[in-house]
Amino acid sequence: MARMTLYKLDELDEPKVYENEMHEAYISYDNLLKRGNTEVDVQNALLDKRSDDKKYKETMYGILFAILTGKDSTPHFNRMCVCVRDQFGVIVDRLRALMEAADFHRLRQPIVIKMLQLIEKLIEMDAKEIDKLVEIALRQAAGSNTTQANIEYCDTLLGMLERNRIKYLYKRGKMLRLSLYTYLRLIRDHLDESFDDLRRREINFCIRLMRDQFHHCKLIGRDLVRLLIDVASITEFRDFWRDLLYNPQILDERFDGLKTLVRMPTQSVYLTNRISPHLERLLTAIFKQDSYSGYRRRWQWLRDKYFSRPGSQYLAVDIIRYIVCVIHPTNEMLRSNLVKRYQIIAELISITSDEIIRPSALLALFYDWLFWKAQDNIMNIEPAILLIMETFESRNWQYCQMLIEFLRYEAYGFCKPLSEDIKKSVDAAMETVLTQRRSRFDRFGKLATNKLGNAFLRIGLVGKVHKKLCAASTSNTPSKAASNISSNTLNTPSSALPAVPPPSTFSSTPITNSATPVPTNNSTPTPASTLPSTPAPGSTLNSATGSTTGLVTGVGFHLAKMVVSPATPSSPVPMDVDGDPPKSYTNSTSVTKSSKIVKKVNNGTSLSSSIVPPAEKTSKDASLWIYGKNLEQFRDATSLSVQKSILPIILDTFEKHMVEDAPKKISGYIVPAIRESMTKSDLFTAVMDKLWSLDSESSKSKMLELLRLIGDVDNGHALVSFQVLLSCLRKAQEESKDAFFDAPNLKVYKDLINYQLEMSNGYEDLKFVKKQRVHEDFISLHKSNIMLFQRATFTIMEYLREYCMGEVTFVLLLVSKITPILSYELQIKLARNQCVIFGDKYDEILVFALDWDPIEQYVLFQILNAEVGGRVDRVEKMLTTSSILRALDRSENPEPLIGLLDILRTVPPTSLIISSIMYLMSNASDRLQKQCSLEFVITAFQQWYRNSPETMRAVLTNYMRELSEGMKNNNTKESTKEHAGNLLDVIISWYNDSKAEITENFLKNDEFYSSIKRITQLLGKQLLTDWLTIRTPETNTEAEDGK
Repeated sequence: MARMTLYKLDELDEPKVYENEMHEAYISYDNLLKRGNTEVDVQNALLDKRSDDKKYKETMYGILFAILTGKDSTPHFNRMCVCVRDQFGVIVDRLRALMEAADFHRLRQPIVIKMLQLIEKLIEMDAKEIDKLVEIALRQAAGSNTTQANIEYCDTLLGMLERNRIKYLYKRGKMLRLSLYTYLRLIRDHLDESFDDLRRREINFCIRLMRDQFHHCKLIGRDLVRLLIDVASITEFRDFWRDLLYNPQILDERFDGLKTLVRMPTQSVYLTNRISPHLERLLTAIFKQDSYSGYRRRWQWLRDKYFSRPGSQYLAVDIIRYIVCVIHPTNEMLRSNLVKRYQIIAELISITSDEIIRPSALLALFYDWLFWKAQDNIMNIEPAILLIMETFESRNWQYCQMLIEFLRYEAYGFCKPLSEDIKKSVDAAMETVLTQRRSRFDRFGKLATNKLGNAFLRIGLVGKVHKKLCAASTSNTPSKAASNISSNTLNTPSSALPAVPPPSTFSSTPITNSATPVPTNNSTPTPASTLPSTPAPGSTLNSATGSTTGLVTGVGFHLAKMVVSPATPSSPVPMDVDGDPPKSYTNSTSVTKSSKIVKKVNNGTSLSSSIVPPAEKTSKDASLWIYGKNLEQFRDATSLSVQKSILPIILDTFEKHMVEDAPKKISGYIVPAIRESMTKSDLFTAVMDKLWSLDSESSKSKMLELLRLIGDVDNGHALVSFQVLLSCLRKAQEESKDAFFDAPNLKVYKDLINYQLEMSNGYEDLKFVKKQRVHEDFISLHKSNIMLFQRATFTIMEYLREYCMGEVTFVLLLVSKITPILSYELQIKLARNQCVIFGDKYDEILVFALDWDPIEQYVLFQILNAEVGGRVDRVEKMLTTSSILRALDRSENPEPLIGLLDILRTVPPTSLIISSIMYLMSNASDRLQKQCSLEFVITAFQQWYRNSPETMRAVLTNYMRELSEGMKNNNTKESTKEHAGNLLDVIISWYNDSKAEITENFLKNDEFYSSIKRITQLLGKQLLTDWLTIRTPETNTEAEDGK
């Protein structure tokens, strides 16, 4: 009999490692079955192997192989359930390894389907880390792939999710969101008539998830809107769009509408969900290439594999969003010769030749511009501006204009109700680019006098940008286009730009093929890409077509080496900004970044050409005579030891003598060597030692200026500021023997941050830029020396409070790997009001914390309890202003629920607090979750009752009175009735648990009894028989008279 295999292998292919191991284990398991043993004997033999780890794994692998390759998997799975000891952890790990492997696509199709069937059984058994396995399964549902194998995979996976929708997805918010994001994206791939049944099921699945659990779904963020735009013309989604735009409270009582949704950035886990593990590995390999040949070879291989099939172009949209929001290179990678993000994005845009998909690709690139906030990550908008800069500098005017025009039309017409907010966001994004003093953005501020600067001015998006661009101009007279702009309104002369129609994106209404005219002067453009309002009857997704003539032609160029093909004789030759024909670029004439910045000299030291003008390198300034030959000796020294001996002498002279503009004059001699040895800290340590020895403010200012000049080399300000922070903390640590030391010298670090940024031109939002710089230093400190970070926690919170309080970055670093002693000291200081962590920003931290590790969530709520515990006003504010209660679930987030109970125990009950926790029952998606929420509320009631029975009775009575008064109105909201019914369920369940206590302290109280009786009558229900017998006839009569 031929050997059963997992993979489709050719004759020359070697068997896979996983398959060999599992097959050998299967042979042992199969021999046990063939011995004629009874089922009891087989199970006993399997149980004997449980105690030995190696034999246990072999047994589980053998059974797994039998399940995947056999005809009937039921008896094998039953045996697996008998001998399992680790909650199927071994099985889940092996299935994850098979599904994440690079050769997953070579698994035989029946094996893949059986893997999904086994995953469904593991969901029913609540296997260990089953969520991670389901997440991998969702990633393997490939987008833009309509092969029979992938369609069968998507269909089987959808069936599994449909059957486990209530008992699995509704209890795990993250998995619900991942499932929705996956199939909302796949719908547009299955528009062909041959996929009607699958598409219908996908639509119903997504609509049901959003209708039933929108309070979970909205946490996806703004990319949920982007996917909904793609399917807006489908009838079922058309109705959903109406509710989303005009009646959002139907979806979620606390949902404010589209504006709130688009302001929420999408977390990377959802964008990564549409990139298969194999594709992710390919992209990672491409971004690690530092040679043109290696990059082109891998890119061509990726393109042939993923974009050779019909209908595969839309995958480029998913990859662009992944690159923009997930792949964030470090500063070292940006300064290197590795492949840049905008280069790959340019390749992907050139692939999308379809006139419908091209605008979607551009929207994926510019999407975060439309909703930019100061606290967002600048890396999300960096690729777009770099792509614009490089296309302009390579004189590809048509491509550059396409990008600018697209941003212009989306800013004005992406969503009419939000147009003003979107224009402000684009303004803020442009301001951020202009104010970031980074080498890759420096060129952008110097383009005022050329066509790119004028093109941006003619967009009219940024009111202050034209002033900055003109300020960078060498001419004293601004251009005509620049002088025409005086506000954030569009002012585009009809002759200023070529008549190019706007790019079209998916619209709810059919778009004609006629080009949209360019608006005349003082008019607002009418973009084709708008959010759906009221879709036209009968319109379909395929009706969203539009002309992009002039936008999609001639863009198949490569940015890897900035090679610009010469213009053909039939096309007009583009002119340089000065009127000269463009220069030709070839590989042989390309100049690397390192050769532009650093010039090597014969003695082995490197000097930065950006520090000292060439004239100063050959002739020494006369005012530097007091340094003697020390500067030249330091600069020309060939060993680090010589430089270390000379540098203190130079710094002493520098500090004692008042030479005008001394830091700048000596920087050309000493700064390059100090900057080059920053990672070793030898020379930089000498600079910091000198700084610590200074007393006068004037001398410290001179040293700060010198530190700023060190940071100017290769944009090293972040490295310098981190080294200064490290030096401050280490010096304070040396001077203190306490576990948590004080570091008042952090004032030097703050002064340096202020000095670096304020001395740099162009920063508008200094507060945000400073916060971003400090947080980067915090992260570097946490990675490099976590013990120092923890010992310095309190002094950092004291002297850098504005960068710590209410900041999710700092809080995550704080709770990550926290030590018991730090946790104890922190809670003591919070309880005594000696420090503050949350402030008023509860929601900004707690919502992000739901995706943290369980131990980090537990520690976070301990810290929160220490800060707000015992303070009624803070607890009420936290419960009423935070949306955290909407997302809590016992099965998915037990730690926050435990922490919330601890917090509630510290304060007396109030009507507002009771009303807030009752939302847990209102948000329950099924009977089990509602029962769990009911138990939570009863536990909170019992805690309050044990502390003060009288207070609990009075507050509960008052709350019931308020509910009953509200229910007397005929226009009572359903939520009020629901709250009243839930409260009655709580009291009944509480009575069944503690009849004596409830009877004596509550039901025998006239006011309480009257309130609960009134609510019961208004709900159309009857009081419990036990409650009626508790009251004597006289008491009942008096209660009725009082009513």
